[in-house]
Amino acid sequence: MKDSYKCWNCLIDLEEKSDSSEWENEKTALKYWYEMARKEKELITEKLNDIKPKTVLEIGSGAGRVIEILLKNSKAQITSLENSPKMYPLVRERFQGNTRVKIIFGKMDSGSFDLALCMMKAG
Repeated sequence: MKDSYKCWNCLIDLEEKSDSSEWENEKTALKYWYEMARKEKELITEKLNDIKPKTVLEIGSGAGRVIEILLKNSKAQITSLENSPKMYPLVRERFQGNTRVKIIFGKMDSGSFDLALCMMKAG
């Protein structure tokens, strides 16, 4: 499945590099992406420290970058909604077996969460 979606490896590579200082000397437009990812991670981590949620809803799983931030910086149970038929099976496979993560395709009927995040672009 991962091989059939060529963007997947690029997304994971970008995610891994954003956690290192490798990108700081980047001279291309990617530097903007890395800087935004760093700021987003700082904001999420700050909120996690303030709120200390037991349950988190993420809207828009993407490749799972925010899920990784949540796993590393909290003890919360994570429910993540993904609407893309291409991304859903990939992100579900990525976190398969992690008892703290539940990936749902489409929409949820109901639920209650301590924190909800939507870190995706509009449109």
